Amino acid sequence: MARWGAADLWWMSPPCQPHTVLGKKLDMDDPRSASLARLLKLIEELRPPNLAMENVPGFAGSQSHELLVNVLSQSGYAISEEVVCPTQWGWPNRRQRFYLAASLLGEAGLVQPSQAQAEPFGTMNFIDPEQDGNSQLLVNESFMERYANAIQIVDRLENQVATNCFTSAYGRSPTRCGSYLWLPGGSGVRRFAPREILRYLDFPQSYQLPRHLSLKKLWSLAGNSLTLGSTRRVLSRLSVVNGQV
Repeated sequence: MARWGAADLWWMSPPCQPHTVLGKKLDMDDPRSASLARLLKLIEELRPPNLAMENVPGFAGSQSHELLVNVLSQSGYAISEEVVCPTQWGWPNRRQRFYLAASLLGEAGLVQPSQAQAEPFGTMNFIDPEQDGNSQLLVNESFMERYANAIQIVDRLENQVATNCFTSAYGRSPTRCGSYLWLPGGSGVRRFAPREILRYLDFPQSYQLPRHLSLKKLWSLAGNSLTLGSTRRVLSRLSVVNGQV
């Protein structure tokens, strides 16, 4: 326990399934919320100097959220909360999330968030043209006939467009899992490659996924990852991260 308590910052990403739009919304009655309940007890006991967390927007206003805020307030933390989407600062991927930062230093431990820097909207900035010829990414005509009206198709040549949130079900579930790409010259529609999805999530080019894994496994790993720009924003609220304490 002493080793945990010595950390300057705890980052938390409790299971989001108890709060998702398509889930049963069982909140603290969901067995997956047991990890959050355990963390709340540890926070009361160890009182780490700084905390940050992310979850789906449905977490805000939930019983879990109320319990978290009560524990933090009673333990002496100053708290900052917001629901943020990367599109708010020009990043072309819709990924709305709830973020929280808390500090035992009170208001002195929190600062105004830095402005995330991003490329202007532009699909070409995120696409690997060589993937257009990847037959594993192409969707067939029967798929389009069935799902064309239920999916978002991004035009490669359209700059002012944001993709939908990519989930770990991309490549397995046809809808509600991310966008598709319309290829130039009417040559078809394809899925986004895992490397492209990571680019939309603001991962650096130096970040590499294991090459020996299957495409479906790579999609699963890439989907549901944090948008790094949003993570930088919430962490920049903490003075300890900004080198001010």
